[in-house]
Amino acid sequence: MTGTPVLSVEHLSTSFARRGGTRSVVHDVSFDVAAGGTLVILGESGSGKSVTVRSILGLYGRRASHTGSVRLNGAEILGTPTRGLLGRRMSLVPQDPAGALDPMRSVGSQIREVLRVHGMAASRREARRRTVELLRTVGIPDPENAVRRRPHELSGGMRQRVVIALAVACEPDVLIADEPTSALDVSVQAQILALFVDLRERLGTALVVVTHDVAVAADLGGHVAVMYAGRIVEHGPTRDALARPSHPYTAGLLACIPRPGTHRGQLPTLPGRPPVPAQEFAGCAFVPRCPSARSQCEEAVPPSVEVAPGHTAACPVAAGRVKEVIA
Repeated sequence: MTGTPVLSVEHLSTSFARRGGTRSVVHDVSFDVAAGGTLVILGESGSGKSVTVRSILGLYGRRASHTGSVRLNGAEILGTPTRGLLGRRMSLVPQDPAGALDPMRSVGSQIREVLRVHGMAASRREARRRTVELLRTVGIPDPENAVRRRPHELSGGMRQRVVIALAVACEPDVLIADEPTSALDVSVQAQILALFVDLRERLGTALVVVTHDVAVAADLGGHVAVMYAGRIVEHGPTRDALARPSHPYTAGLLACIPRPGTHRGQLPTLPGRPPVPAQEFAGCAFVPRCPSARSQCEEAVPPSVEVAPGHTAACPVAAGRVKEVIA
């Protein structure tokens, strides 16, 4: 990352009270995102990606306990009320746009409400003008007519664009998108990703995207944080991390990408299953599925080591390779 971080997360851990004790779901997560920068949080379902971003946004309230630090433009926000920040300085694009929109109201009235609540429009006329402008910005055709439509009258891709318009209405410092393309077909997915890049460059917003799709990470660029069992196991520039993965889990994800010429039934898969959330391990959680596991991997949680400038991996095998190169 270059530039002063807009969002700085240091040693963030999140746990939930369960019957019989407390269960930790996110462990010691750290990353920075600068204005106009992108961080993609990549991993399988259950890896802790969504819990991480919802912890940053303070959406769990008293249901969760947090340790560590989350700073927005240098000010600590972890454990503080975030209601005044959400929508204005930080925004979330949820995975399900239909669930995020009121089915009984026009999309225009919902956007105008956000503008009025956050003081982004001095009058009703200004709110109407700004609403049309936002829908045009996110690529909705004929926005003057679209403002009068209800969500069910729009396609899935158009609903996602409306949700993005809501999220950027107040030009937030940080825009977080949780699996924003998982329910869209490939052509619409490409359009939505291009929209995120355009908005990031136009508004200078720091962009954090949660996804299980390696192709989404490659398309967005920036930096990638690969998560497994609630920990970041590899972190670095997306181009470097995906071209030269240093953690066996990252390499396994890349090996599972379909390629031309791959016959049915021959697609490589990661053996085993990911651990259930909050499952505890004495050492590396990936050991049961790792082809490179050694006895030392089971003894302690491996620390992250720098395998290239700005590129880290939490793997004893990667650490050994670095030592061999240094020697």
